[in-house]
Amino acid sequence: MGLGTVFDERTPEVNDNGYLQTVSDGNVSQDTPITTTDVTEIGVYASMFDGDSTTYFAGSHQPSGGTTGYINIDLGKVYNNATVTAHISAWSDTGAEDVTIKIQTSKDNSTWTDRVTVSRTAAGETTKNYSEKISLRYFRLEIARVGTDADEVQGRIYSLRISQR
Repeated sequence: MGLGTVFDERTPEVNDNGYLQTVSDGNVSQDTPITTTDVTEIGVYASMFDGDSTTYFAGSHQPSGGTTGYINIDLGKVYNNATVTAHISAWSDTGAEDVTIKIQTSKDNSTWTDRVTVSRTAAGETTKNYSEKISLRYFRLEIARVGTDADEVQGRIYSLRISQR
């Protein structure tokens, strides 16, 4: 798929603290925090940006963590007319649990706009491509489950690119 980078055409690296960093100076994505809330991280952050459509970063959500978990990215400031492109999926191991994931964006980290929703009601994976020109500072993937079985559900980000030109 080759979506790969954030805010320019250079390949970012993700340090041990979960921050995007680029090889060259002056890139606005440098030191962009990536955090998770109420999910177990699967994979490495860099998988979202490596351009390989077979790798992903996921949040695995178990019932002990509540009904909703998040993968969060703070871009550091508002970017107007940024292009957000993503390839995401909802995954369930047995289908005993329904899972719904949403891409949400915000300018202020309190008012969130749903951009795209993907649901899975059976075992397996449902994927979706998304691309839109919007204004944002915060990007998150919401992972919501229905039910309390111990079955695992995941929200996966195969690729993410946020660019402003």
